[in-house]
Amino acid sequence: MDESRLPVQLFKWERSLNHKGWVKDLDFILAYCNMSECADLDVLCDLDVAEARLKYLNRDKWWVECHSKPKLRTYVQIHDKREIRSLVKHNLSRKHRSQVSRFKFRTLPLSLETGRYNDVEIEDRVCVLCASNSVETEEHFVLVCPNLEAVRKPHLQNMGLHGTIEGVDNIEKMKRMLGHENLKKFCIMLEEMLEELDLLDLRRVVFPNSDGPPYGSVLHTGVELINL
Repeated sequence: MDESRLPVQLFKWERSLNHKGWVKDLDFILAYCNMSECADLDVLCDLDVAEARLKYLNRDKWWVECHSKPKLRTYVQIHDKREIRSLVKHNLSRKHRSQVSRFKFRTLPLSLETGRYNDVEIEDRVCVLCASNSVETEEHFVLVCPNLEAVRKPHLQNMGLHGTIEGVDNIEKMKRMLGHENLKKFCIMLEEMLEELDLLDLRRVVFPNSDGPPYGSVLHTGVELINL
């Protein structure tokens, strides 16, 4: 590289000061990319190679960190680190984007999440909608809870994911629900299930000693709710 160029002279002057600054940052980045030989300006730095290595290294680091975050447990179960997220490909409403994101990042009003506020042990954060004594995870909510079966069944049938499918477990079902072909269908199902969750919570208040009216009843439609 031409030693008379001003950028070269500035680089060498900055390095001679031996203090923290952009030169130190550059040295760190080059070392991180295993390209330290470019730091002395004797070897040209291929910026495309450097960019590709940075993306690869940071993606791996980010993915490892994701696995250590409890809030991202569902996210890492249903996504591959290399794929483009389906939310990017669809023109979803703001409400649906929010609900799907809350599903992925474990912020839905499920016992697994709400139990944190009362310091409830994870194994005790069971589903309050059914008697299965299962922890109310996202998987339990969208695929297992029997009290939500009437809501989910037609949607899962529409997606071809209802019932037992050979070689397909619940995690794989969730991956397919959030895939490109089924995402909008999943959004509609999730919206209806969250509405039903609110109604079931209301039933427990109004009918504390029983299951209350079944799904599809007058209470469910809200027509006579004002008369309770």
